[in-house]
Amino acid sequence: MFEDDNFDEEFNDELNIEQLLEAYKNNPYELKTLIALGIYYNNHGEFEKTIQCLGKVKDKVPEDFAFLDKLAFAYRELQDYANALQIYQQIDQKVPNDNWILKNIAWCLAGLGRYEEAIEYHLRVHRTEPYDAWNLRNLGWCYLKIRDYENALQYHLESDKYEPNNPWNLGKIGYCYGQLGDFENALSYHLKVAELDPTDAWNLSNVGWIYSSMRNFEEALKYHLKAYELEPNDAWNISQIGWCYSSLGKYQEAIAWHEKCYELNPYDSWNTGNLAWCYGRTGNYQKSLEWHLKTEQVNPKDSWNVGNIGFAYQKLGDYTKALEYHSKAHQLNPSDSWNIRQLGWVNFILGDLNKATFYLEQAEDLNSSGINLLYLAHAYLAQGDKKKAEQTYLESVILAPDIDTFLKDANEDYIFLQKYGISQKDFQKILEQAVEYRKENDKIIRAAENNDIDQLLQIYTQNPNNFAAIYEIADFYAREENYEKALEFYLQAEKINPEHINTLIEIAFCYREMGAFENSLTYYQKADKMKPNNAWILKNIGWCYSSMENYQEALLYHERVVELTPQDSWNLSNTGWCYLKLKDYSKAIEYFLMAEKINPTDGWTLGKIGWCYYKLHNYQKSLEYHLKAQENNTSEPAWNLGRIAQSYLALKNLDQAQTYIMDSLQLDDEAYFRIIAGHIWLCSQKIDEAFNHYKMAVVRYGSWNDFSNDFDIDKQAVLSYGIPESSWENIKKQLKEFYEKNSGDTNFQNNYYSDR
Repeated sequence: MFEDDNFDEEFNDELNIEQLLEAYKNNPYELKTLIALGIYYNNHGEFEKTIQCLGKVKDKVPEDFAFLDKLAFAYRELQDYANALQIYQQIDQKVPNDNWILKNIAWCLAGLGRYEEAIEYHLRVHRTEPYDAWNLRNLGWCYLKIRDYENALQYHLESDKYEPNNPWNLGKIGYCYGQLGDFENALSYHLKVAELDPTDAWNLSNVGWIYSSMRNFEEALKYHLKAYELEPNDAWNISQIGWCYSSLGKYQEAIAWHEKCYELNPYDSWNTGNLAWCYGRTGNYQKSLEWHLKTEQVNPKDSWNVGNIGFAYQKLGDYTKALEYHSKAHQLNPSDSWNIRQLGWVNFILGDLNKATFYLEQAEDLNSSGINLLYLAHAYLAQGDKKKAEQTYLESVILAPDIDTFLKDANEDYIFLQKYGISQKDFQKILEQAVEYRKENDKIIRAAENNDIDQLLQIYTQNPNNFAAIYEIADFYAREENYEKALEFYLQAEKINPEHINTLIEIAFCYREMGAFENSLTYYQKADKMKPNNAWILKNIGWCYSSMENYQEALLYHERVVELTPQDSWNLSNTGWCYLKLKDYSKAIEYFLMAEKINPTDGWTLGKIGWCYYKLHNYQKSLEYHLKAQENNTSEPAWNLGRIAQSYLALKNLDQAQTYIMDSLQLDDEAYFRIIAGHIWLCSQKIDEAFNHYKMAVVRYGSWNDFSNDFDIDKQAVLSYGIPESSWENIKKQLKEFYEKNSGDTNFQNNYYSDR
């Protein structure tokens, strides 16, 4: 009945336009004339006139679907998607499953921003016309709009198979690859589009974005400027030109482009934030502050920008305001090591050495760098711990880009050290020792930077007591996850310098990764004595205790970390885990929910929330969280699928329970979930299948008591289906007899299980 693919089809006109207009003049209400004239206008792209004609007769011929299709198409072409959709859906009710209509419904839904619904219609078309390139690329587009780039890429690539070299489609393939971080493939497709259509400004700007993502800012700038010539009012592209100039160190040029972008789009907080940053790089901190504050008005939760407001206040000498904003930024993003360092440094300037040390140590834990260590060394020196300070200066100079940078940064900071009674003579002596240490170990530093283990081993062979060489060798093996080899060298380093805190922490970490939790605990406790109230050390002590199933002791440490760093989602999750293992499910949920608030896509945490709700008999909430966990790529997919099945069993949805339990067993055929499968089939009145699942489970249990305990976990859920308790006990009796008869026969167990 309908054209199935082309939007520019031609119709055979029975009358020419002059005759039609004459007929309309003589009788403007004549039905046949209005329809013919409307179709004529539709065929010639005059859609407003189409609607004027066909709209007058719409209600008079509600069953003439070919004519209604033309009216809907006219609305669609004028981007009046609401009216077009209403008519297409009217047709679909009377003539269901016509692919032309389904595609147009999808198109209108997408035009209204209802992409998930559009996807459903495109998929209906895809089932019967899997080779329709137009439908495939629009299906891909809808997935792209909801940021499901993997599915989007799949359908855009399929479309390219059946209609290759469509520039619009190729551009979307490139875009999807870019969003997925595959910049090589993204660049390949965008450059292909640039050859096919060199006037596509959107594509050229995306070529620029890909090049800048690959840190090739010179090439990126060329393409962004080409795009600007074609489309001079594209604010996003203009902001990227500014970004490229700033990345090339050309801050004045960058400022000009970012300001041009601001004129076109004053609400782009990314652009104004970068404009502020560029002013800061030119040393104009007053202007930088003004733009960062403007950015905050648009996007008050941008932690990077808030932190830079603090930095601008620092540079302008208003340390109280700086502290206020760095503290705000820390609340927004507790893992930003740069901002934590600034928070520590401002506390240092304001005279609170305890807070300064706390934050600077935290910054160093998150990101070991020369500048972080330098600030930390200053704090130790100001506290009077000269030995620790000297060691930290040595570590700082090793990680500094070069000696000149180290000395420049250190000497600039001396003005703040003076008030703590540090004489310039003593300070210079410490710096001279650090510089000498760097020169002595320059060969080691270069080898470590180049990951040259052979060179490091050669230096070690020549001097087996060279601490720096031994430590770097150990560090190399730790990065390679060869923890036994790393441990061998870290232990040697400890003998040479038993008070080197990082060595102790690394030894503890290696033992932890090897599962030697008692040894790991010993070293973390040594580190804790030397570096008290350090959140990283404390939460690892908690981890070791929980890994040794000493959950009560673990909680003491995890809860101390909650007090120190309440935004640490990993620690909150592990606190919840300890309460879960102690069967305090309400308290566990309390901590898991705090972790979820900070990191809402952690599948492991979501799954554990689901299980706690299950244990509290809140099966609907349990299901909700286990499904969330599955959507967020839980690290335990089989376990989580099994828990979803359990929730559906408790909620009396046996069809879904069967689906999810079989999905779970297909991934990992765990004995416990075989019991759940048995329960599900028992409640479905499929007794033989239930016994098969139970027997496949029981033969793998080490003891009858273990099986019996697991079997009874969901007893009440099963009995709620009307299964008599006497039947339940009878089933257990039969299974016990089966277990006692076959538990010692390994061959029987293997054969019974493999046969199924």
